[in-house]
Amino acid sequence: MKYPLIGFFLTFVLAACGQKESKTVNNRQQETPINYQARRDSVLLQTEYGSIYFTKDRTAKSYGYLNPREIDSSVFQTTMPELIQYVQEKRKLPVKHFNHELINSNWSSLYWFNNDYCLYSPSDWMSNTPILITDSIIYSLRSDPDLELITGFKKLSSNRFEFSTLDFTGELKTTTIEIIDPKKGIAIWEYRYGKNDSVFRELKVKSENVKLFPMIICDCGDQKCVFEQTDFFEEPDFEALRRSKRK
Repeated sequence: MKYPLIGFFLTFVLAACGQKESKTVNNRQQETPINYQARRDSVLLQTEYGSIYFTKDRTAKSYGYLNPREIDSSVFQTTMPELIQYVQEKRKLPVKHFNHELINSNWSSLYWFNNDYCLYSPSDWMSNTPILITDSIIYSLRSDPDLELITGFKKLSSNRFEFSTLDFTGELKTTTIEIIDPKKGIAIWEYRYGKNDSVFRELKVKSENVKLFPMIICDCGDQKCVFEQTDFFEEPDFEALRRSKRK
């Protein structure tokens, strides 16, 4: 008779432990909800770690990250002069100074989503590269900052500007900036590398205007996401955007 009693006792203990473990897991999930930085107006991807969502909530802290003027300015005071000196010495080029209308302007990436403009807040801020244009350099502000020395400048029209640059690897590049919406500070940037005729285009906006646009945020609360996704962005019709602003 003692063996059935032992079996019953073990069954009871295992069941109790299972219930306790289940409650522990449930309590753990309830105690650590994901603290999203903004209102999730539309969830594009949901995982156990967090989500990618569309928001019009302008209180999101990512709007500050997209504006380099709100980032610690010490990077401009220390890293930038060191990089300028490095490029200057390595390429044996003097730093030239040009007078143009985009001096000290900051630019952030802009995207096309659901037939409209949209910003993107990545989980990994290495993917975000605000740009600063001065009278002598085009500076990319990110965790590993770099710069291009401006070697030439042309004003092609009232809203088109062309910069010839050389980076610290010795690569030549031509960047054409066409402002298609002066009121919102939206521009089409075109890049040509070396003597290559192929052109790469992207949208940018003056960083002080980022709060004019909604944003897609890759957000896992207080921890870094283990996922990143940008394939929901569309290739804009750049010619159509140009035409719409001429009307």
